Amino acid sequence: MSCHSTSSPSSSSSRRISSATDYTSSSNQYYSDMSTASSTPVKRGVTGMETFKQETAKTAIRSDVTGKCLRNVSLRSFVTHVWGVDSAVVQHITSRKDWELLPAELQSYSDATYEPKMYAPFAKVAESITAQARKAVRELQPNQSESRVVFWHSDGTKILESPVSKLKPDICTADKEVIQETPTWAEVFHIFELKRGYYAKGERLQVAVSPSTSSAPASLEKSKSPAAGPSSEKPSLKKRKTQRKRSAPVTPIASLEVPSHVAVPATSSGSKRKRSDSSGTRSHRHFATMTGSGHQIVHYALKCLNASLRNYVSGVWIDRFQVSLWYFDRACVIQTKAFDFKDHPELLALVLYAISACNDKEAGFDPQLVYPSTPRPQRPENSLDAEHWQDVVGANINLLSSDGSPGPSLHVQETLYAYRGIVGRGTMVYRVARLSDPARSLALKISWPLVSRKLEAETIERLRARLPNWRDHLPEVLFSAKRTAEELGLPRVGLLEAHPFKDLEDRWQHALVMKLYGKLWKVGSVEAFQDVFVDCLECHYHAYTDAKVLHRDLSENNLMFKRTDDTSDGKVKGILNDWDMASDVEANDEILPSTATHRTGTIPFMAIDLLVVNKRPPPHLYRHDLESFFYILVWAAFYYDFDKKERRSTQPPLERWNNVDLEACADRKKGFLTDPDARNELFALVPPEGQSLLPWMNSVWLLFWKARYSRGTHVLMTPEAGWDDKTSGGVLTFENFMEALGRKPRL
Repeated sequence: MSCHSTSSPSSSSSRRISSATDYTSSSNQYYSDMSTASSTPVKRGVTGMETFKQETAKTAIRSDVTGKCLRNVSLRSFVTHVWGVDSAVVQHITSRKDWELLPAELQSYSDATYEPKMYAPFAKVAESITAQARKAVRELQPNQSESRVVFWHSDGTKILESPVSKLKPDICTADKEVIQETPTWAEVFHIFELKRGYYAKGERLQVAVSPSTSSAPASLEKSKSPAAGPSSEKPSLKKRKTQRKRSAPVTPIASLEVPSHVAVPATSSGSKRKRSDSSGTRSHRHFATMTGSGHQIVHYALKCLNASLRNYVSGVWIDRFQVSLWYFDRACVIQTKAFDFKDHPELLALVLYAISACNDKEAGFDPQLVYPSTPRPQRPENSLDAEHWQDVVGANINLLSSDGSPGPSLHVQETLYAYRGIVGRGTMVYRVARLSDPARSLALKISWPLVSRKLEAETIERLRARLPNWRDHLPEVLFSAKRTAEELGLPRVGLLEAHPFKDLEDRWQHALVMKLYGKLWKVGSVEAFQDVFVDCLECHYHAYTDAKVLHRDLSENNLMFKRTDDTSDGKVKGILNDWDMASDVEANDEILPSTATHRTGTIPFMAIDLLVVNKRPPPHLYRHDLESFFYILVWAAFYYDFDKKERRSTQPPLERWNNVDLEACADRKKGFLTDPDARNELFALVPPEGQSLLPWMNSVWLLFWKARYSRGTHVLMTPEAGWDDKTSGGVLTFENFMEALGRKPRL
């Protein structure tokens, strides 16, 4: 696997950090306190999905944040810690009562019967309130600089594309010095999600204009009128049909009054609304209960996080008049109590002022990322990895060492991998070059591992020290650094001090600069692929037996290659990469336990035993990694064209191996490994480019078929006494796997 203008630190587009921590190993301490996990995923999220379909994404997104969401945080605490507004400004804004909400626009907003009609009037209200708030703050801070932030919307018509999905954001903010016509996800500062809330047919909110002013609403009153309801501009027939399908139960506007403890957004207006009691108060007991389009603000945050180097993303959820603020980083999701902005315009003024005053760092951008002053390059039309192209291409990343001194300065050439989840490792991998050596490409990997784990750089160092004969098959680290949440100044540090979250699993940022290795499908020939595959298989075995480290996260992206010389036809060597999920192994081959509860992996390549739902998986064994090797082999036969050096997208027949439904995935794999007819049916579909791998596939399949039946006459029978579970009765061993491939192990 595997960034705005080079200017002074005070520049609006400069994204730098003030401190960082480089890793310098202490071997004795490393070997004594290494903390690892006993198993692979307890639950699955977006990042384990190869394909990204909307319906499955909803479930996966909710899974990502369930149990990681802290609610009912103070609004004032949020704007202080996340957006950097000092207490004097907070008091100055919230103590004023002369805020004007543009009655005509507010009326259009309240009349809107479908979401896109809400965007333009709300944006105008927001711009007006922002201007009022900035004018008010100038009374306190006369030297206040001009706001860089603009509100953008397209009435829901323009798509912001990303490599894995297409979304039409409701409203977002961006830097007016950067945005052109339509922002990219890498340019978005803040995200807004607007919902229709409760709308009663034939009822509307009537704006009453105060006699003392022609623009300020004195109150918002409910009225009935034959002319009331939808605006005169009727939606299309198709949209009207959609509205009828989505129409909410008729509910009085007065029921929009939501208690202050409400923190999770309501379901979309097209979904059934659960009641917590007879009074009609909406129930928001748990994030996972959110249905319909309730996942959208999380989805928007995900797009921002995987489009650029972001430490966090913040946003605003507005359910007609109910407003709550959201914060997303790789460890947790934090949400404020809700408020009604028609009743408390001073709080809306505070929120919008805070957003308008944000600099890049307060908007969540990693200050190590620095965009060039010249226009960024256009999307490469013929790039082999165009599907992974992002807007950080052409930018610089200035890394820092542990003592705060400058580390390597890198120029981003290509995005190689972008993590798809919210909470988790958040891995971003880029092809980069040192500014001092632009002709030599390297790999930069930035991730967010749990602080309870040892860093990947440490694991690789251990492996290279203990496996001198296999160093050629291990990644070479040129630079590594880590930074804690405190050192990065992440807002969650202050927020969690005021609102403790005992279940939080803390994460820190880890940067690795390594030599650049090739992806499996680019190796050039089937024969070269087979050599790389065996190299990685043997390196994996010696890491387990000699260095006492089990990889635990094998996938097609983790088996890579390098050439032994600088020519394109040089001999290839396999590189076993990505050791950030590795586990330490005791002398008796037991995996050391961990208290970590959220783990990640790649679903198509996971062993059947580990694809469990609603319970903790069994310990991750060596044979589970052997099973992953087999799935990688089958995957390559279906999806790799070695002559063209291309990887085809996931399609049937292996699509079900990539199902976010773990039980369905496990059932499909189980049928494949136990039923010769299912095997024959699948292998008959191997395309011509992969058929030369069929002898290996059939031979290894037979090995796993024997293993499934070695427990007894039936795969589900209880094994006999003395049966070895670690090797499935002595069948699934390194030696037997190598024999199935027709290769002899090297010493």
